[in-house]
Amino acid sequence: MNQIIVTNQAEWDAAIERHRNDYVSIYVDAPAGVVLRIDETGSSRAVLRGSSRAVLWGSSSAELRDSSRAVLRGSSRAVLWGSSSAELRDSSSAELWGSSRAVLWGSSSAVLRGSSRAVLRGSSRAVLWGSSSAELRDSSSAELWGSSSAVLRGSSRAVLWGSSSAVLRGSSSAELRDSSSAELWGSSSAVLRGSSSAELWGSSSAELWGFSTAHAHDRSTVKGGTYTAVFIHCARVTVDGGVIIDLTSINQLDPATWVELHADVDDDGMVHPFKAVDGDLYAGHAYYLTQYPIGETITDPRWRDDNACGGGLHVSPTPRHARDHYWEAERFLEVVVPLADIRPIDETKIKAESLTILREVDIDGNPIEVAK
Repeated sequence: MNQIIVTNQAEWDAAIERHRNDYVSIYVDAPAGVVLRIDETGSSRAVLRGSSRAVLWGSSSAELRDSSRAVLRGSSRAVLWGSSSAELRDSSSAELWGSSRAVLWGSSSAVLRGSSRAVLRGSSRAVLWGSSSAELRDSSSAELWGSSSAVLRGSSRAVLWGSSSAVLRGSSSAELRDSSSAELWGSSSAVLRGSSSAELWGSSSAELWGFSTAHAHDRSTVKGGTYTAVFIHCARVTVDGGVIIDLTSINQLDPATWVELHADVDDDGMVHPFKAVDGDLYAGHAYYLTQYPIGETITDPRWRDDNACGGGLHVSPTPRHARDHYWEAERFLEVVVPLADIRPIDETKIKAESLTILREVDIDGNPIEVAK
């Protein structure tokens, strides 16, 4: 099979024109920052290495390595390595490694490893490994391994293994195994096995087996096995079986009670919750855009002294809870606020009029060292 190496757009175009009716493999070995547009290639194939980039159309395919990037349409396909990224549409498919990223449309599919990320739409499908994450929409499906995470919307479906986690919305469904966890909203449903756990809101439902546990809120429904535990947080919850722990008499809107259940107070009477932000330390993109500069104290001029969302600076007991409220987060911050100043909203968040931003942390709450 003929092999051709090109380094720029002109060489690519010339190779395509010359070999339009031939079966060849064209290798792109371009300098960093070079972008090639790849179209009208029929069923030709491109292999990219180094930090080269490509845009593919039609039924083209590309294999990318290192920090390569590609945008694929039609029935395109890509295999990405290193810190590669790809946007796929229609019936495209991608296999990503390392810290790769992908956006998939239509009936696309992806296999993600390492710290890869993907957004799936339509009837897309993904298999995630390591600390990969995915957002699934419509009737997408995903299988998660390791410490992968996913957000499911519409009628999406996921199977979780290891310590994977998922947030389900709409009529999504999930099967949880090992020590995986899920948060369910709307009319979503889950089957839990092993030592998995779930938090249910709205009219969601769960079936528990093994030693799994569930925290049930609102009008959720839980069917529990003999050795499962069901924590009831609302009198409207429906429970059949399981070991029931009734928490309906506890007032979690009381600041002291909320802290006893979800957080610690230091010797100075300060609570240390967390905030999920973007790369520039901003949050509230869909509401009231606010920056959280490290070392500064910020105040919300729209403060409203109640226990409802809005009218305050919202924070969570852990970085993972904070991420559940802002899945596009790139960074996490530890803040401090006096116990008397917090207003609990639910188990996953509180609000305050003012906060002091203490430091940046990772997803597990460990401080991130500042480069000197």
